[in-house]
Amino acid sequence: MNGGFPIFPCNFNFNRTTLFYVVFAMTVLFGMQSLENEEEQYIQKIHSFFISSDLMISVPNKCASQYIFQMAFKLLELPKNLIEEKKPGQPYSYRSAVRFVNHRIKGQKLVNDCRSALKVLVVRHPILRLASAWNDKFNIKNKGGPGIRYGLNLLLRAKSFRYFVTEKQFIMEQLYDKYYVPETTYGSTQQIPCYPLVRHFGANNKKVPDSCLEFENLKHIGDEDHIISFPRFVKFILQHDLATLDPHFSPITGPATKGGVRNTCLFNKYDAIVDVGNLFSELSEVFDALPQIEIPAGYEDIRHQAVGGFASTDENSAIQERIDALMKDISIPTRNKLFKAYERDFTLFGYKWNTETNEIF
Repeated sequence: MNGGFPIFPCNFNFNRTTLFYVVFAMTVLFGMQSLENEEEQYIQKIHSFFISSDLMISVPNKCASQYIFQMAFKLLELPKNLIEEKKPGQPYSYRSAVRFVNHRIKGQKLVNDCRSALKVLVVRHPILRLASAWNDKFNIKNKGGPGIRYGLNLLLRAKSFRYFVTEKQFIMEQLYDKYYVPETTYGSTQQIPCYPLVRHFGANNKKVPDSCLEFENLKHIGDEDHIISFPRFVKFILQHDLATLDPHFSPITGPATKGGVRNTCLFNKYDAIVDVGNLFSELSEVFDALPQIEIPAGYEDIRHQAVGGFASTDENSAIQERIDALMKDISIPTRNKLFKAYERDFTLFGYKWNTETNEIF
């Protein structure tokens, strides 16, 4: 136990070429020899759920989690009206619906499923995951899902984001001058101020209209599309305890669990490690070992992509150019610190990053 929370040893048993062959007796961690002063590794802040008694999937934030939860919703044959009705206490999204069903698995059945199920962890290159999280949450064009609403909520309300004094002041000054006209059946033209609405509900709430979330002259604090620049975001990351940050930004692995843990099973011994960049092909290989489960039709590719994000169809060269542009104003010493902060993810999952040349492939 650590601070009142359970610690889950993470014993990875996988081969990046053949994807997986389970060796339950194996106790030495992949890549462990290059991590000094660490006796065990742990997985934290991961969404884990069962598709059936034969399959458990763990998917961290910004590792195609929306796609995975949509697919799980389909495989569990859950009715669409489960999330459409949006009744109090009922699921409101694919993610919450899958969790809702899994919360019913308890007692001896949970113990048995944890022992017998094939356990799959979805991972992503740390730099791509970090860049994707930054773009998704701080790009003002991402209004379709949580996106910019989530990012603004962090900026305006999260204690850790007090670091961004200039950005917050800039956004708040624009909110003071914003009004919107709600749609009514009486044709009212009354203007409602945006600031009290955002302050009361938080920008993450759907009661805040899109018109309140439009900002101008963002180059003063970020770039033309983002309310926080990537270099400033990286500096913020490096000045905080990553294990306590929002799970979209914290590493997948850590030396100990802190805060809420979302694992289903009380251990982390994965049979397969699946990379987001090869998601469909590697998931297909996993599912080949489970003939009773197949990837549903229409799920051959990742469905969700934030505006300005990385598409699964992008060539490595195009992705590399994007990363080069993001890192051009970040010094090599700062890149080295960033690598160190996410070193466990790089080492345990076999990812590379040359901080001098910036090559990630």
